[in-house]
Formats: sequence, C-alpha cells, structure tokens
Amino acid sequence: MNLIGDIAGNFKTLMALLKQMPDAEPIGLGDLNDRGPRSREVFDFFMRNGQSLLGNHEHMMLHHLIGSDYYKDGTWFDAWGSETLKSFKDIEVMDSYIQWLKDRPLFIETDDLILTHAPVAGILKSFNDGLNLGDNYYSEETFTSFIWNYYHPPKRKDKYQVCGHLNQIRPRFFEDDDGDFGACIDTSPSRMLTGMHWPSKKIYQQEYID
Repeated sequence: MNLIGDIAGNFKTLMALLKQMPDAEPIGLGDLNDRGPRSREVFDFFMRNGQSLLGNHEHMMLHHLIGSDYYKDGTWFDAWGSETLKSFKDIEVMDSYIQWLKDRPLFIETDDLILTHAPVAGILKSFNDGLNLGDNYYSEETFTSFIWNYYHPPKRKDKYQVCGHLNQIRPRFFEDDDGDFGACIDTSPSRMLTGMHWPSKKIYQQEYID
C-alpha cells in the first residue's frame, strides 16, 4: 500500500509522488482538498483508484454542500474552501460528489495497520469513541474524533498507526521504549507531500509543483 498524507488539492504533486513509489494501491489519509488548485482532479483520481479516508476538510466541504449547520457559516471558506470551488468551475457539478464524500470511512483497519486522518486520541475510552463527531463543531466529541484530534496517540492493538492532519514540517514517528508504533505523514507546512510505502515503511516525498 502507498499511504499518502494530506494532499490539499495538489494533484500534479500527487502524480509525481506516486511515480516515485512502488506499484501499490494508493490510500489517501484525508484532506484531499482545499489550499491547492486541483482538488477536483484529486477527488476524481481517488474515485477511480485506491481508497481515501474522510478528513476534516472533506467534512467541512460536505456540510457546506448539504447546507448543514454543523459548522458556522464561512468555516469552510476560512479553510481555503474557495480553492476547491474554483477547481470545479461549474458549481452544480459538485452535487454529484456529495454521496461519495458521505461514503468516506473514518478509519481503515487491517491485520497490522490502523489508518485515520487525525491520530487516535489517547484519552478515548474506547477506539470506537473516535467515530463520534458530535452534534456540531463545538461538541466535546469533535476534538477527540478521527478527523479533528490533535492529541498524541498511544499504542493500540499492537498495530502500526498512520495518520495525517498534524501540520508538521517533517514526518513524525510515535515511539515508546520498544520503538516506533506509528507515524504522521502530513508535511503540508513545508510544501511537501509525503507518502509511506507499507509494509516497508519507506518514506517518499515530493515538493509541491501545482
């Protein structure tokens, strides 16, 4: 598997990164959209290839499109949602993406991996509590959920955890006395897209070119 950190609308960068990586299924860890100029192309790619998780930016976009009051008016635009709108050109076309966004999973679990957009919060009483997104953005549950949490993850189920979301300059590995048990591969502040090949855990990076 090729695990990909926050792409943030950088489609050309994504394609260049995947060319570096082994031939394997691409899995986007959420935040496919916003900031960069080609969010629609990123969505279209993952609608045809691999898998992708729900990130907080997809969640903000979805709730804007369905007219929900989960977020305050303008929240998505404060998070560069206007860049995603520009990438669609015809706003009416966006309606056909709503169901796909609704179908994005909050996590993917395999025999040896746990994949989430945000890290799995250590203060959760159970793993499944991270699925609770609360009634609105200001709900207590929102900030420990799999799309918004910023708390450090503990080791869970003896499975390796990979996430995005944390806005880091470089990949960050979560460690205990036995070594690393997880990693965050969101490196968007450095204008670098990061991928991890699994099971080798080899890191690949591509500077933004969009």
